[in-house]
Amino acid sequence: FVELYVPATSAAAVVVLPPCTMLHRSLSTSPVAPLTVAGYLARRLRELGSRHAFGVPGDYSLYMCDRFIEQGFRWVGTCNELNAGYAADAYARLNGISTVCLTYGVGGFSALNAAAGAHAEMVPAVFVVGSPRSQDYSPTADVFPHHGLMGNLYAQHTAYTQVTVASEILFDASVAADTIDETLRRCVRDSMPVFLEVPMDVAAAECPGAAERLLAQPASSWDFAPAHDETACAAAATEAARLLAGAQRPAILVGVEVQRRSCQAAVRQLARMLRVPVATTRHGKTSLEEGSTICAGVYQGSLSRDVVRAYVEEADVLLMLGSPNADVDFLTANIGGPGQLVVRADRGCVRVQGDVPPGVPLKESPVQPVTLAKFASELAAGLFRRLGEAPRDDLGANGRRGGGGGGDGEGAWRVATEAARESVTIRRALEEPSAVVARASAEADEPGARVTVAGFMRSMGRWLHRQPTPVTVLADAGDALLASTDLPLRPGDYFLAQAFYCSIGYTVPAAVGAALAAQERPHGETSPIPGDYCRKHGGERRTVVLVGDGAFQMTAQEVSTAVRHKLPITFVVLNNFGYSIEKAIHAGPPGENDYNKIQNWHYAQMARVFGQADGDGACRVVRTVEELERAIDELDSPKYMMACNMLEVQFDPADYSHAMRTIGSMMKAHNKLE
Repeated sequence: FVELYVPATSAAAVVVLPPCTMLHRSLSTSPVAPLTVAGYLARRLRELGSRHAFGVPGDYSLYMCDRFIEQGFRWVGTCNELNAGYAADAYARLNGISTVCLTYGVGGFSALNAAAGAHAEMVPAVFVVGSPRSQDYSPTADVFPHHGLMGNLYAQHTAYTQVTVASEILFDASVAADTIDETLRRCVRDSMPVFLEVPMDVAAAECPGAAERLLAQPASSWDFAPAHDETACAAAATEAARLLAGAQRPAILVGVEVQRRSCQAAVRQLARMLRVPVATTRHGKTSLEEGSTICAGVYQGSLSRDVVRAYVEEADVLLMLGSPNADVDFLTANIGGPGQLVVRADRGCVRVQGDVPPGVPLKESPVQPVTLAKFASELAAGLFRRLGEAPRDDLGANGRRGGGGGGDGEGAWRVATEAARESVTIRRALEEPSAVVARASAEADEPGARVTVAGFMRSMGRWLHRQPTPVTVLADAGDALLASTDLPLRPGDYFLAQAFYCSIGYTVPAAVGAALAAQERPHGETSPIPGDYCRKHGGERRTVVLVGDGAFQMTAQEVSTAVRHKLPITFVVLNNFGYSIEKAIHAGPPGENDYNKIQNWHYAQMARVFGQADGDGACRVVRTVEELERAIDELDSPKYMMACNMLEVQFDPADYSHAMRTIGSMMKAHNKLE
C-alpha cells in the first residue's frame, strides 16, 4: 500500500490506497503535501518490501525514526547497534532487503562490523544514519558536534565506503531523490549493503517532485539486472555446454550466490539436462532445497559424506555455480586436479580451471561481466540443444543421454544417484517413527550417558523432521556450524549462517531478523525484489538457533528483543565451557591466563533474566542423552511450540566434532601455530 498526504483542516491526514489505485490517480484531483527527504527514503524502502526498521534511536535520527513509523514500518529496537545490523542481515537474506536506522558516530561506527559481514556475504542491507546539520560538516564550523571525531565529520562515511557498494551523504535535498533511488537500486542489483548518511536539516527538508516521482517511477519499474555482456555470455554458455555435453561424469556444485541471485530454477533445469543431482557448499546449504533427490548433499572436501565426495571429486567436468573460492568451503577440498575440468561461474565471471585441454578459450580469457542467472539459463538452453530433454529418473540407474552411454558414464550415474538416494533415505528414516527408533537405538549412547556433539546432532535432526511447520535453522561460527553442516533438512526448511565472515555471536540477533521476516505480509502487499525467499515460503515458521557458549555471550542481550516481541525462537546454547574453535586451533596457556576460557553462565535462565514470565517459554539444562530427549519432547508441547525457549546443552570441554578437529588442525598448520 502507498500513503498520500492530503491537507486537512488542522493536520495532515493519511489516505491509504492500493498501488494500482495510486498509479491511476491524477495528482490534480487532490493537492498532495510535499514529502520530506526522510519521508521519501522511508517510502521507497517500504515500496521495496522492507517492513521492519532495526535500530537504536539517537538525537540525530529521531526525525528519521518518526518517518519510518509514519510510512508503516514496525520499529524493532535492539539492545545495541551491532545487533541491529546482524538482525537486519538475516532479515535481508530472507526478505530481499532490510533497513537499519541509527544515529551518527557512536551508532554508525558500532554497526560497522555488521555492514562488513553483509558485504562479505553479499547481503542487501540498507544502513541509514541520521547526522548533524549539513553546515556542521564545513571545515570552518566553530563547534564540533557530539558523537563525531573532532575536525572530521566525514570519518564515518569514509569508513563505510570500504564495506558497502555505495556510501552517500545527502547534502542537497534537490537531488536527494536521485541519490536515494540509485543507491537502493545498487543495493538490490548487486546484493550488497549500502549506506546513507542524512543530515538532520536535509532529512526534514522538502524532497522536490517526490510524489510525482513515486507515481511515474515506481520501484516495480526499476531494472535490478547487474552489468551483463549478452554476447560474452552466449559464447561462454556455448563453450560450457560443449564441455558438459561431452563429459562422462558431470557434476554440479552450487554455492550461496545461487540463492542470493534467485537462480534455483535455472539450476534445477541444468540438473535435468545433465540427469544428475546437485551438491551444495557449506556456505550454500539449502541454496537448493534439501530432502529431495535434486540435492545430493553438502560438499565439504574430506569432511563430506563418502558418496558426496565421490560425486564431486570424481567428476571429469564439474560445474560450479555461485561458489567463490572461500577457505571455509574448500580448505579440505580436492577439485580441479588431474583428470578434472572445472567450469566456474561466480561474482560476475565465467572461467575454466583445472585439467583443461588445449584450445579451450575460457581458460585463456575469463568472461565478464556475466550474471549468474543469465549464464545458468543460457547454459541450460545450450544443453537442451545438444542433449534434448527427457525426464530424469531420480532414483534409477539409467545412463544419461549423450556423451557416451556406457562404461564410465553408467558408473558415474550410479555414484550421482547414490548421493541423492542417501539423502532421501536419511530423510525418510527421520520421518518414519519405527525407523527413527531403530536408528536412535543403534547410534545413541546409553540414556544416562553424557550427551555428545555427534549424538546431539542426531537427536536434533530427528526433532527437526517431526516439526509440523518449516524451520529456519541458524548455526553460529564454530562447532555449531561445522557439526550441523550435514544436519538433514526438508524442502521448505532454511539454513542460515554467516559461514564466511564468521563473526561469532551473529546468530542470536540474526534470529530476531529471521523470525520477523517470516511473518506474513499485510494482505495484498508484494515486493518487486527477485530474491524474496519469504514470498515463496511464507507462513508460520519456527526458528532454531545453534550457538556456542562463547558466541552467545557476545550478543546475549538480544534474547530480550525475542522475548519482547514474543518471537518463536528456540535458542540452543552448546556449552563446552570456552572458545572451542580457538582451542582446536591453538590451546591457550595454562592457568588464569588461558584466553580460551570464559565465565560460565546460567544460560537456560537468560530469557527469565530478560523479563520472560515463568511458563511462557521452556528453559532446560541438558547433560545426558535422556535429559536431551525429554527436553526436545517438551519443546513440541502446544505451550512451547511457538514460544521463545532456552535450552542449554552441556558437553565435555574436550568433545569436538570430527569436522572441527580436522579444520582446527589444518588451520593450525596453515597459520604455523605450534
